[in-house]
Amino acid sequence: MSDLITHWAVYDDAARLAALDARVSPFFLEILRDDAESARIGAVTRWGKIWVSQLLHKYRDLHRENGEFSPRDRQKLAFALGGLLHYPADFVFKPVFSRLANFDWNKAHHLAQAGHADSLAPHREISAYYDLEVFKKVYLNGEAEPFTRFLLERNSTSGGQALEAFMRAMFHRATLSAHTYRPIRNDIEAWLDGLFDAMQPLYLQIELYTRIWENPDPQKIAEYEVETSFYRDSDPLLQLARAAQAGQSIEQNALDAALEIGANQSNFAEAVRLGVLVLREATDFWNGQTDTPPDVSQG
Repeated sequence: MSDLITHWAVYDDAARLAALDARVSPFFLEILRDDAESARIGAVTRWGKIWVSQLLHKYRDLHRENGEFSPRDRQKLAFALGGLLHYPADFVFKPVFSRLANFDWNKAHHLAQAGHADSLAPHREISAYYDLEVFKKVYLNGEAEPFTRFLLERNSTSGGQALEAFMRAMFHRATLSAHTYRPIRNDIEAWLDGLFDAMQPLYLQIELYTRIWENPDPQKIAEYEVETSFYRDSDPLLQLARAAQAGQSIEQNALDAALEIGANQSNFAEAVRLGVLVLREATDFWNGQTDTPPDVSQG
């Protein structure tokens, strides 16, 4: 899947259900609500197994000592909480991609980083079908934030295509500037090596998304299990997520039942379930019921 639509959809559904869960820290919910932008960035940031635990330890200790956070501290904690919700999507979906596309995800990713963009070709189409399904179901065809209905409208004019190319270049430029504001002046090549090792290739193809959005292939939908294994409207947890999105109240016992193992059938529901559970685990850590933060490694 992309590092945007599906990851954000898992994040949004898990966060909206957690907001109605008595077992998730009210302070976490406040942070996620007030610093949503920082949390969203965390939700699409890789290598959480390295930095999420460090941040949770630091800010739990700071919270115990001072009780109050600066605005920047709140941003960093929001980023860490978003990072918690990055892991469920990767944990659930990467094995699915490997099975459906019959390829080694890690090997293909390393090849792509080395310049072999075609190594991810089997993944791109599945990713597009999955992203578009959650765009339809979770983001209501673009009527729900943070997207709009214009995201997937085709722009076939030469000016429109030039704008898309420009935005791709600007995206990479922003990635470069965000990597660090202070390059290693006396070893610029080491700084660039670190940047290129960490930067994920921009392998998404906008034209592919717009084409599938306009003319989805029923055979591909069945082959990629989009409406069966990926997302099922009948899953209790996803029904609760859509109800919460519509502003309806949810009983705690209904949420607990929907979070039980085996209560849902789709991979998307499983990722959302893990997202709510990882926030519960983080709450236990925050409250001192355990000294071990959630494990967000994917192995």
